Amino acid sequence: MEANTTKLDIVCARCQNPGKSACKGCLLVMYCGRECQTEHWNVHKIMCKSPLMKDSWQPRWVTENREPAFVGNGGAPLQAFGGKKYLWGNVPAFDALRLTDNEGEAYGKDLKLLFAASGDLRNVLKTVVSIPQSYDRPITLVVNDMDMDVVARNLIILLIALVTEDEAEAAECMIHLWYSALVRPSDIDILTTRIRPLIEDVIANIGAIHQGRYWGRGGNSAIAACA
Repeated sequence: MEANTTKLDIVCARCQNPGKSACKGCLLVMYCGRECQTEHWNVHKIMCKSPLMKDSWQPRWVTENREPAFVGNGGAPLQAFGGKKYLWGNVPAFDALRLTDNEGEAYGKDLKLLFAASGDLRNVLKTVVSIPQSYDRPITLVVNDMDMDVVARNLIILLIALVTEDEAEAAECMIHLWYSALVRPSDIDILTTRIRPLIEDVIANIGAIHQGRYWGRGGNSAIAACA
């Protein structure tokens, strides 16, 4: 049997055969039929019936009426997990500029924003999309981090957002590369046909110039200017 490399099939959560219908309780897994769904229920019910799936769910620091652990010294201590590489933030994304509340929507000067040690790209995106639609001046963003893997990941995600014309396609690809262990064939196509040529062109233009002139000491920067 030849593998289908052009279409991604969502398999049954129990037998790994092609799935036909999703669990109606959570829509998170697929099954090939009722028999597999019934057999798999003892495993799946833990996730399907999780309080996290309910609209009424609230974090423990809300239900316990205490300050969250990620703010100050209140609440339960933070629990260490994994290594020392931080690919995601541990607090909700925030608007670092808040232009409407600070300078005001009528602000008419150029914006130059530095996101130092910004392994969490969500703050950059949250800040940009929160800028009032009436603002029509150039915006310069400098996104910096000590970890080259994080810088490369952020740069690739930003390039996908800038060069992919279909917004839905771009969003799906960015989310998969950001959070998922699965890289779909469509994601690989975007990376190889649209993103890689851009990066190779930059490398070719740099030529024999020493890398240190572009990557500063103590950190790496991905710079994007938006007009």
